[in-house]
Amino acid sequence: MTVQDLTQQERTVFAGSLVNLVQAEGSVQDGEVAGIEALRDVFGFDDLDEHIDQFQEAVAHTHEQTEHDRVFESLAKSVTRPEVQQFILARLDEVSRMDGYRDQSEEAFLSRLRSLWGLDKA
Repeated sequence: MTVQDLTQQERTVFAGSLVNLVQAEGSVQDGEVAGIEALRDVFGFDDLDEHIDQFQEAVAHTHEQTEHDRVFESLAKSVTRPEVQQFILARLDEVSRMDGYRDQSEEAFLSRLRSLWGLDKA
């Protein structure tokens, strides 16, 4: 599967997930930047910036983290194809490890996403 196999909505959720993952620990690490660039190159996510912008627009009206989380959760729940959920989680896992380790805040975000998609029961 590649990014090209994702719908526009799934791409926006993927981009929003990347934003949340990178922001989870409070700073952007060099390895994470390299991972995001690899998504563009290896997986053909050529319109990543456009989808990040769409995600940012969706959460722009939120003023508190809980509101942001609710909007993100609503978007994430729109991804219903299991193969897409697995693809997104696998790519996020790769990005989270690009700086050599995954911190607790990144793991918490990935765990939350798995839970939203019902993949924590597997």
